[in-house]
Amino acid sequence: MWFYVQNNERRGPVDEAAAAALIQSGIIMRPTLVWKEGMPNWVAAEQTELYEHLRVTPPAVQPPARPAPGNSMAATYTPASLYKLWLWFAGCWASACRC
Repeated sequence: MWFYVQNNERRGPVDEAAAAALIQSGIIMRPTLVWKEGMPNWVAAEQTELYEHLRVTPPAVQPPARPAPGNSMAATYTPASLYKLWLWFAGCWASACRC
C-alpha cells in the first residue's frame, strides 16, 4: 500500500492500481513524495517502482494549423463561397435601391 503527499498532506493508503490511476490523472507526478512499508524515507515517485506508470507520457498537444500571414482569406474562403457572398451582397444592395 502506497502513501503520497498532496498539498503538504499525507494521503493514502492506496494500492498500486489506485496509485497508477492517480498518476494517470496527474495527481501523483514524478517529483511527488511517496512511501510504502519497508522504505526508510519518503522519496520521489520516479525513484520507485511506480516509475513504470510514470513512463507513459501522452503526446504533446498540437495547436490547430493557422493560415500563413497575409494569406488568411485564401485559407478561409473558396471562389465558390466568395461568389455566393457577392450574390448576397448584390441582392441586398439591389433591394435597398428599390425604395
